[in-house]
Amino acid sequence: MKYLQAVLGILFLTLTVYAHNPGADDSLPWIPFTWEPENPNKGIPEKTQFSIPVKITGISQQFEALINLNSMARTMLNGYAFDRCLKKYPALKQRIDTTRIAYIQDIFCPFLTKIELTLGEIVFPETDIPLFYNYLYTAADSLSAKSEKRIATIATDFFADGVLVIDYPNERLCRLNEIAESWKEKFYFVDIRKSKDYPKVILPLKIAGSTRNVIFETDCNMFPLLSTPSKISKIIDAKCCTDTLLLGYGAERIELYGYKIKGAVRLGPIVFDSCPIYEVEYIDDDDLNKAKVWGIIGNRYFLNRTIVIDYKNGKFGISY
Repeated sequence: MKYLQAVLGILFLTLTVYAHNPGADDSLPWIPFTWEPENPNKGIPEKTQFSIPVKITGISQQFEALINLNSMARTMLNGYAFDRCLKKYPALKQRIDTTRIAYIQDIFCPFLTKIELTLGEIVFPETDIPLFYNYLYTAADSLSAKSEKRIATIATDFFADGVLVIDYPNERLCRLNEIAESWKEKFYFVDIRKSKDYPKVILPLKIAGSTRNVIFETDCNMFPLLSTPSKISKIIDAKCCTDTLLLGYGAERIELYGYKIKGAVRLGPIVFDSCPIYEVEYIDDDDLNKAKVWGIIGNRYFLNRTIVIDYKNGKFGISY
């Protein structure tokens, strides 16, 4: 009898966790993601950015798409890579609409219309995406290579009318229509600041006892937390440098320094694990002040948690 009660107790606990924690619910339409280490210090793996598998109906090749929140508002296809697809699949030219234009980074981009995207195993029909011809990754062998090639960036607009859930421990994400009422008991929620063009994920972090607004970035951010030298000077011991990174921009080499923070980093009741903060001189104080933010936070603080971004209602949740 005691054994049966124990089994029932475990079963009840398991069902309760699944009901309250979306990161534990395998029935959700999860899309797996893959980490891309880009730490310039060789031998030090760093989870900096992640991508998801993508297929375009009518093209046999498997591609990948980078998840980029905040630094880029628009989902886009790599125009150079897609042009190579047109050589093998010329019928896709009929789906390019040059009368519809997206203006991205000072470039006019036509739309590829009414295509069917499959992210992981989840199908998104009737999708319109601009073709961007200043893409960082040219993917010259995107059709001939056996490995997956990046052909797209999935940005904030893809989730703007719903909810994005990122389950970091299990390396997966999903897009939902709304937050389940039961989740609210297991997540701490804060408001997302609204902007004219798209909602930025700006979090009110308490750093070393003071509240500072930081932008949450998922793309190309190898730093757990970063800001300008003048802004971090009050919360670090300048004599206690814990890390040095060497970044390359063409022929230029830039050294970045990480420091231990004097005090804890918190989001409401959540206390994050200790991570260094990096000073970066290529970000200007005036730019941060204009955006009304203190710095940028990356993925690293959330690696052992599930987060929920409710773009529709302007909420950000982190699991307790």
